Amino acid sequence: MTTGKVVSIHIKPDSMQNSQGESQDKVFSILKKINAIRESIEFLRNENLDTERIRDQYIIHLQQCQEDHHILKQIYKKLKFKIDSRSPDEQIVAESAMMQNGVQNPQIDGQTLQPSFVQKPALIHAQISPTVKEYSQSPKVNIRLRYALNSSTVVCSAQFSNNGQIVAFADGQNVYGVNYNDGELLFTYQLPPTSSNNHHTRVLKFSPDDSLIALSGVDHDVFLIETQTGRLLHRFLLHSKEVNSIVFNQDGSWMITSGFDGVIIVWDMKTFQAIKNLDHSEIGPDPTIVGIAPASDCSFYAVAFVCGIVGVYDESFSQAMVQFATQQRALMGINVSPLDDSIATASNDNIVKIWMLRAVAKLKAELAGHLDVVLTAEFAPNDNLVFTGSKDMKIMIWNQKNGQPLLEIEPHKNTIFQIDHHPTKKSFVSCSGDGVVCVWDYDD
Repeated sequence: MTTGKVVSIHIKPDSMQNSQGESQDKVFSILKKINAIRESIEFLRNENLDTERIRDQYIIHLQQCQEDHHILKQIYKKLKFKIDSRSPDEQIVAESAMMQNGVQNPQIDGQTLQPSFVQKPALIHAQISPTVKEYSQSPKVNIRLRYALNSSTVVCSAQFSNNGQIVAFADGQNVYGVNYNDGELLFTYQLPPTSSNNHHTRVLKFSPDDSLIALSGVDHDVFLIETQTGRLLHRFLLHSKEVNSIVFNQDGSWMITSGFDGVIIVWDMKTFQAIKNLDHSEIGPDPTIVGIAPASDCSFYAVAFVCGIVGVYDESFSQAMVQFATQQRALMGINVSPLDDSIATASNDNIVKIWMLRAVAKLKAELAGHLDVVLTAEFAPNDNLVFTGSKDMKIMIWNQKNGQPLLEIEPHKNTIFQIDHHPTKKSFVSCSGDGVVCVWDYDD
């Protein structure tokens, strides 16, 4: 029988106490480190909050600086136009005269048209809600109002500059130029005073390089002013009745004017002298001209007579005028397509007719849909679209190929006198007897 051995292990009390003490020290050390980490995290959190507060303050200051920069930029633009319009000496004299007499009285030729500091009509951004009617035709056109400006007076003519940067219009007393993008007022030039009760500018046109603006006066005259300064270069006087059409030839060496007197005058832009004076009494008892429209390359000029006849001149006005009858009661306006040289005639029978010129004029389409006299027809430069405006206060957009209406807009409270298309973008401007000028964007 085997007996087991009993092994006894003796643990010294001092050894147990040392082990427990070391464990406690480690725990305290770990807790101390945890507290240090917590304190570090809290410190970093506070630092981060301070940084965020500084960032928020920076953003606020940045926004304020951007707003101040925008305001200063607008002030700079306006002051630049005012300063460029006169030399310092002229400005002092003009301001003294205005203080003594109330308003500057510009003289003809070589004088600067004064910005209208005194009794200037308000030009404000207008809030309008146009009525839009879509027709179930192709292509579909989407329209958007970019902005509307209210001059509080009748506006018969509005035009884009040839570079598309300025929209200009006039009311017979002032010429306005606004930035195409946002409608910001760039300049206002006060026209020379007149004794006439008619204060409507019927037509306004930029020269090909946009350096000049020609516009009809109310005394059967035409004013030529510098776009940048407002300096009045010349006043053209030969027409016996109101001038209603102004165009330039391609290089700007000629200006062609016509009016209710039935006369076309070609002016040399270097000498400001008339080099051609074309009478049209052979047309009939009423040779009134209502418009001239050049081809895009100025290879011909189409002339609309109120009696319903369209005449066509060559580029130099050297050949006899070719003419055709439109069978419309009274023509009110004319235009030529940049795409294919089609001619649009607007009339008081509420219809616009599209003509194609070959050996003879051929009727291409009839645009029937307006309820009153049609005064203006404008072609899109890069699309088969036609824009028309009428006494019925409506703008209509048409498919030129088939003559079908695509869109109808009713934005104005009075007759729509003119529509002008932007030279490159899908945008157009309309003006009306209600004094409102609208700039529109569209896509199709």
